Amino acid sequence: MKQGTASLKARLGIGAGLLGLVALAAAAMIMLGADRLSARIDATLAAERRIDRYAVLSTQVSSFIVVAAEAIQSGLTPADRAARLDRIAERVQDTFARIRSDLETAVAEARALGFDEQSRRATQSIGIARMEALLASTRDGLLSDTRDREKLQGFIDIFTIGFDPLLNAVITDEVRARDRIIASVGALPALENGRKFFPLARYLRIQPFYPRGRTDPIFALRIL
Repeated sequence: MKQGTASLKARLGIGAGLLGLVALAAAAMIMLGADRLSARIDATLAAERRIDRYAVLSTQVSSFIVVAAEAIQSGLTPADRAARLDRIAERVQDTFARIRSDLETAVAEARALGFDEQSRRATQSIGIARMEALLASTRDGLLSDTRDREKLQGFIDIFTIGFDPLLNAVITDEVRARDRIIASVGALPALENGRKFFPLARYLRIQPFYPRGRTDPIFALRIL
């Protein structure tokens, strides 16, 4: 009887040790996964902010086009056109500055998401630079010393044709990147391994270290 009790104590001790090791391994995996999860959540929120910036930019550019078209139809002088357009052009430039700042931060933060994501964000700045250059050239054309309505309208038409695809491209790219980040959260290996460890721990707890039919901890305490 004493030998059986000693054997059972040894089995319980081994079981407790294994449970402890499994718990430590699970905790380590989850902590690693938590860091990666935090990086992805931050990246998702940052992507949402950039999408909001692009929405603001779209609204401001639409206003710029409307004001420019009205100025052309009214036959305003270059000085009067400048008075109408300068303020809204400055607001657009401020939005571009914020977008560039957001992208610079995003490129730095993307190190945690891998080289591909970092490269994608760096490449996105090219589209932003093209939009800025297009806006600057359009503004210069609209403020040129002419009242030729067809010529001035041509500046707006060229701007619209070139700007819309660039803006749509960066927004689409940002939305897709955000969706990929969200989808990747549930596939984090560390989190998945952590989820697998806990069923294993439960299995170890109830299977080999207690007498058949006795899984309650009170019984184990009496034996010990």
